[in-house]
Amino acid sequence: MIAIKADRRSSRWLLWCAAGTLAAGAIAVGVLPPVRTDPPSASPSSDQALGDGQNSLSELREWIRSRPGIDSSGYIESVNDAGTRSTTLLWHGPADDLQQQIRDEAARRGIAVTVQQRRYTVADLNAALKKLDGRSGRGAFANFTIYSSAGLSADFDGVTVSGEYRKPPAEGTAAADAALAEAASAELGIAVAIEHGGEILPA
Repeated sequence: MIAIKADRRSSRWLLWCAAGTLAAGAIAVGVLPPVRTDPPSASPSSDQALGDGQNSLSELREWIRSRPGIDSSGYIESVNDAGTRSTTLLWHGPADDLQQQIRDEAARRGIAVTVQQRRYTVADLNAALKKLDGRSGRGAFANFTIYSSAGLSADFDGVTVSGEYRKPPAEGTAAADAALAEAASAELGIAVAIEHGGEILPA
């Protein structure tokens, strides 16, 4: 089972926001105080369109996952955007017949498709995550406590390691992160990104 990072950089949630302002005004004879006007909320038709887009994208993903040979193909994951009714295929290797089948099916459903090329397969990511077991405080991570790791992100092609330094690095955090990422990549054989935090505290 591959860990899917719920990256705060790359998550695709659509926020509908409305803000109103209330200007302060002096109340005098013959002068009415300013009246607040709330902006209109999203129309039911807009909400329905968004919901329809989400459903269509989810159904397409299910259709993709059901294709014969999908697990041995270059397909890694779909990054959906309900607002634009589009999806990005994370793909390893050259385009093939299966990729074209996905494009054709998406077009039939009115969904726009782009392909983002990836260097690493799902198997590569899983292997790197397995290598990270027990590495906290050892090897490249001698001065780093690992709290969590993730092998799939819409924003990064590689694995992301979250944690904190055991002792403040003399060269500064940014320089230490760059050096740690380079050393960890050499050990794991895959690109590594370093993030801070992620400690899981007891409830």
